[in-house]
Amino acid sequence: MTERPVPTTGEGGAGAPEPAPADAPLAPEDDAVIGTCTLARLDATHGIAEVGFALARDSWRRGYMKEALPLLVDFAFSRLGLRRLEADVDPRNVASLRLLERLGFRREGLLRERYCMNAELQDAVLLALLGRDWRGQI
Repeated sequence: MTERPVPTTGEGGAGAPEPAPADAPLAPEDDAVIGTCTLARLDATHGIAEVGFALARDSWRRGYMKEALPLLVDFAFSRLGLRRLEADVDPRNVASLRLLERLGFRREGLLRERYCMNAELQDAVLLALLGRDWRGQI
């Protein structure tokens, strides 16, 4: 691919005051599921979670994630009271990196050879957004 979605586990929800949209499907007008937007590894003690998202290839570059991800981020900070959101992205996934950075996520590091997918070693860019830095862009 060169467009690897941010890895998620689909786990989470521990300590959440209400059900989090931990794996909310995204659907356009015809209600076909085209992807997910996820909060994973929720840790209420430390106030952190991982953000993950994935879209069907034929739904790329249509603005769906630009619309959905800010809602998830706002939910994480305003409703769940989280302090920090993290993401890791394949450095070749420029669209996802740009989207996260537009939302205020900052690059915090590079994990070299983090994943082995289809017999290919892949790096991961680590990004994070603090609740106090969230601009509430919804």
